[in-house]
Amino acid sequence: MPVQSLGAIRSDPTLLLRAWPIMSALALPTAAPLKYHSPKCHSYTLDQNPWGACVTFSDAYVHSAVELDEGYLIPKVIDPLRTYFEIKGLPYGGPDPYPGLMPVEALSYLKRIGWATKDGSQRRKIGPYYTLGTPNSGAAYLDVFQQTILQLGPFQFVSGWPANWFTTLLSGHLKAPSATLSGGHAFEACGWEAFPNGCPRVAGCKWDSIHHQTWGSFGSDPEYPNHFRVHSTYWDGLGWESWKFLDLTGDAPTPPPPPPPPPPPEELMVVTDRTPMVVDLPIGLQTYKSDGVTPLVKMANDTKNVYSPSGGPVADQRYITITTGGVSQYAVVNTAGLTFRPYSSDVVHKVRVFVDGVQKWEELI
Repeated sequence: MPVQSLGAIRSDPTLLLRAWPIMSALALPTAAPLKYHSPKCHSYTLDQNPWGACVTFSDAYVHSAVELDEGYLIPKVIDPLRTYFEIKGLPYGGPDPYPGLMPVEALSYLKRIGWATKDGSQRRKIGPYYTLGTPNSGAAYLDVFQQTILQLGPFQFVSGWPANWFTTLLSGHLKAPSATLSGGHAFEACGWEAFPNGCPRVAGCKWDSIHHQTWGSFGSDPEYPNHFRVHSTYWDGLGWESWKFLDLTGDAPTPPPPPPPPPPPEELMVVTDRTPMVVDLPIGLQTYKSDGVTPLVKMANDTKNVYSPSGGPVADQRYITITTGGVSQYAVVNTAGLTFRPYSSDVVHKVRVFVDGVQKWEELI
């Protein structure tokens, strides 16, 4: 594997300090088995060669594992190589005089702009992204490593790459690192194997990490093709960054949106106007139950093309369709300050709200 085919550049430390910690995305800890490989770590293997695009290629693995609307996106939908050249502002296919990206550059672009696609479908964007911190062999990092994979799936792992790490041992493990680095590399973290009594091969080691390579056919891991394993003590000197992002739901063009739910029975609501409309709702707008009086939830973000099936209980209110707590239902909004437009059946209507208030994620760059 040529050195230029690595491609991870260490992110600016000031940006890392501003990043959201993974603990803000995790639920209460679950019991971690001694050995685990995430089923969301796909068997399909990408090949970045000969480009220094490991950051976007490993991001593609992670996105394909979290996409909620479309499912399996590689290799036919998202285009990690074209996205790499877009982020760098270069013509597709090079030349690429300074190979590589900072991971946070790619994450910010994917959140703001989204992936280029191979099939011509609309771009896919990522949702919020979080740092797991600097990889190391400590118990605290092992805990976030395990909980992230168990709860949210595989994540992006970034490290220095020694000059003797271009082949693996027959066991699938990388060798004891040489003193010389060939550059930085980003890849997918898929699982672990813990050794309470110590790793059988390396003194002081308590666990091995299991990773999916972005170089096509690589490694001789006996259980997982195109994977490799690393004794965790090696990360104490080589670990750089680790990142996890979530899916932005509602950005996939297929399948088509389901039809709006039927109106509640007439006796449960008063309809003042039967003309379907759409409306843009601002963040923080209060919604009410179908009686038009009892507060329901506030809008969690600015949301466009919200479906309004009919007029509300009184003349200055309208019904809207929202999803709260995973349940689609009718709500009522006051029409003051809102502009309603004619309804078109080809408009996608997606509304998400937070029951306990408003929450936003900011971009790092």
